[in-house]
Amino acid sequence: MAACDAGILIVSAVHGATTFGFVESFDWREEVDTVEIPGEGTTFVACVATRLRRYMASLTFMIKGAATYGVVASLVITQKDADGDTITDTLALMKALGVGKSGNRASPPFMYTQNFQHEGAAFPIS
Repeated sequence: MAACDAGILIVSAVHGATTFGFVESFDWREEVDTVEIPGEGTTFVACVATRLRRYMASLTFMIKGAATYGVVASLVITQKDADGDTITDTLALMKALGVGKSGNRASPPFMYTQNFQHEGAAFPIS
């Protein structure tokens, strides 16, 4: 059987001293804002430049226990692949942002979501 290195099970998610309970999903991404720079006169765009680059992450989890707003720490997400090997995503210098709760009585359980924003200059994933 061929090796499978795709994460299939989220084992844990930890931000500083906070361990999140029963993590259902996570995502981390780069968000880029651009600005159009006009060319000669104002009839066309000469180029598009990056104005702001943000690195964000979100966790969705079942058991309440969010990280404290404003705390900056590494966000460590541990997964298992189909072969039982451990995969770890470590996002450095992630600032805890707000937490939300969502629910649908037709399809419980209700879930919590917390967002994080990178507080450094370099891409934070390792």
